[in-house]
Amino acid sequence: MFVVKCSAALLACTCLAVGCIFGAAVAAADTAAADTKFEVNMLPGHGVSTTNEATYDPWTLGSQHGFGGLGKKPPDIDDHTISKLQRTAEDGNKDSLYFLGLFSFYGQGVPKDTGKAIEYFTEAARLGHVEAQSNLGMIFSRGLGTTRDPETAISWLNQSIGLGNSDSMWLLGVMYRDADGVDRNHTRALKYFKMSAAQKNPKGLFYLGLMHEYGLGVKQDFVAAAQYYEVASQLKDPEAQYYLGLMSAYGRGVDQSLEKAVQIFTKAAEAGHVPSQIQIAKMHSNGQGVERSYDNAIYWFDIAAKSGNALYVDEAVRWRDELSALLSEAKAHLQINTNRFANRV
Repeated sequence: MFVVKCSAALLACTCLAVGCIFGAAVAAADTAAADTKFEVNMLPGHGVSTTNEATYDPWTLGSQHGFGGLGKKPPDIDDHTISKLQRTAEDGNKDSLYFLGLFSFYGQGVPKDTGKAIEYFTEAARLGHVEAQSNLGMIFSRGLGTTRDPETAISWLNQSIGLGNSDSMWLLGVMYRDADGVDRNHTRALKYFKMSAAQKNPKGLFYLGLMHEYGLGVKQDFVAAAQYYEVASQLKDPEAQYYLGLMSAYGRGVDQSLEKAVQIFTKAAEAGHVPSQIQIAKMHSNGQGVERSYDNAIYWFDIAAKSGNALYVDEAVRWRDELSALLSEAKAHLQINTNRFANRV
């Protein structure tokens, strides 16, 4: 029998075995792979550190309007629309100023100009546009196209929170959690996450779940964490789906179920969440919670490899290429041995 063994870096070693007879080869491969333990905690972002940032990017301006490649389809933009917005913006229309800011920020219909976008957002924010205020909080807290300025970010976020904006609530909560421009204060962070979650904001719910899972500002409670992740997952937040999938795989706060974990990871993976793409690739490769499929594993590793996510691309490329090479080698040996068997008959 010819046996191909994967490196330890590849899914805690998935083995492909090829026998002299076709049926025996398949059985041997299944037996070898079935002995492999599935390790869900091989990626940063869960169960490793209480300060890890999830890799799904929630800092997307105008996502509720379809900007940034998320959410709905962005509004159609043509010269007539831009001209109308510019005219009404000159008359002090805060909505026109806000959308001109988005168009300038993303370079849709007008040249990409972050500085101009900030000017538009600032004018709209001063007129009381709550989303513009929240956008400025995002921009200055993360330095999106400009110098980071936590103090200015907090000022705009507080104004937006005063008008009830739930995104600004969780944004400010993250700043207190991470000591970003303010002293670290988990109690205050929890307060803002609760305020955001009370409005069914998926990010507020996600971060509230995170605080309960790791016991930050509140007693550690896996059951409560899973419940918050579940609600946020139902609101289609990929980050929450990823964490809920891991809790299902671990059996933390919920009954352990690899089958359910597969379903949850798949939803997040299809939404572009790279860690979920890698996790679902592992599960397909190992046949954990789903029928083993090396082709599906390679497919998801390839999607992750092409994601552009610097945290995961190198690993995804290595796993994809190793598994592809090993599978090709195993198939080649299988074909050779199948031909030898056929010639004996």
